[in-house]
Amino acid sequence: MIPYLGQTLAILTALVWAGAVILFKKSGEQMHPISLNLFKNSLAVLLILITMPFMGETIFRDVPFEDYVLLFISGVLGLGIADTFLLKSLNLVGAGLSAIVSCLYSPFIITLSIIFLGERLGILQIIGATMIISAVLTAVGKNGHERHKITRRNLWLGILYGALANIATATGIVIIKPLLARSPLLWATEMRLFSGIAVLVVATLVHKDRSKIALPKINFRGWVFT
Repeated sequence: MIPYLGQTLAILTALVWAGAVILFKKSGEQMHPISLNLFKNSLAVLLILITMPFMGETIFRDVPFEDYVLLFISGVLGLGIADTFLLKSLNLVGAGLSAIVSCLYSPFIITLSIIFLGERLGILQIIGATMIISAVLTAVGKNGHERHKITRRNLWLGILYGALANIATATGIVIIKPLLARSPLLWATEMRLFSGIAVLVVATLVHKDRSKIALPKINFRGWVFT
């Protein structure tokens, strides 16, 4: 075991995600959130599919059917609904405020872990979670929309979409936490991506602007960011 490997990977995840959010924001200027999320998930499925044989992993595994169900639900929540809401939030309030709202992810994870996984927190963790929530409220509080040149309606819609995105993401992670301990990482990720794509395809088919979502018109520069 490598000391502090989990904490190190968590920090690296935050760094990579920060770069991704900026690219999402640039892409979202020309692309519908559903289109962007569908492209993101489809590209990820392809790249992981190529990677799996080199890691000795297969797409289908002999596991209980309940594992597939949990991964499907997790993917729908986290990679279908949550990521689309996050991209919508980015379009409304920008990367800076959206990132602040995304800090709610930690308190949501903590709360759900206590409820569903029986985990317990010390006083320092509780204080930390409270500070995160207070920081979010301070950042988006009085005159926040004026400082960032965002209408009040878009400000609160962006916060709502961002909060819902983090609730959905946290729920999707917590419900598969025990499963991840006994499952190959790439396989579990691929199954979640498949379900995320499935719900986005359905959303595209029923959306009133499905033709624009299915065939987005963006220029070369936009595709570079995407």
